[in-house]
Amino acid sequence: MDMSLKKLEIERLIKELEFLESDYIYQSNVISTREYEFMNSIQTVVQGHPDLKKISDSRVDQLSNIVHIEDDNSNIETEKSDPRSKKLYREIVKLTHPDKISSKKLNELYLSATNAYEEGDIVELYKISFNLGIDIDLGDTEIGEIIDRIKNIKVKIESLKSSWTYKWILSNDKNKVIVEYIKDNYLTLL
Repeated sequence: MDMSLKKLEIERLIKELEFLESDYIYQSNVISTREYEFMNSIQTVVQGHPDLKKISDSRVDQLSNIVHIEDDNSNIETEKSDPRSKKLYREIVKLTHPDKISSKKLNELYLSATNAYEEGDIVELYKISFNLGIDIDLGDTEIGEIIDRIKNIKVKIESLKSSWTYKWILSNDKNKVIVEYIKDNYLTLL
């Protein structure tokens, strides 16, 4: 592939990734903002039907008895010795380190890069490098990593969009969605 076309393709992928990350955050915030209202709407309907209330109460009891196991990754060493990560991180630090640069935006990029480096997130380092204008030559493997991240975020967004809360938010007939939710989550248990 021609180098100028390759750079354009990388630029397109980075911008698509940034847009999808932004969209995912937006969709998540929309759902979390309205989740309480949706659940209250369901509870209002359930409270008016004794059979559904009994099922709801038993589900709450079951959920309160579940022991949550924290996912403790604090003992896992991340792969910081990856030469690609180390090289990118050093290039980013040269342009953003708070001891040398007094720009709030660049200092924020420094913190993001440090976090990405410590977590072994090479794709985030690619994004930061791109945004700083650091010339990086990505091979097919690196481009594949970006494409994989894009695919993963698209799956997450589709998962959000298939949630009951999201369907309820977009619906013109919110009661219909509540009825469907109750049928799917309560009536199958009768």
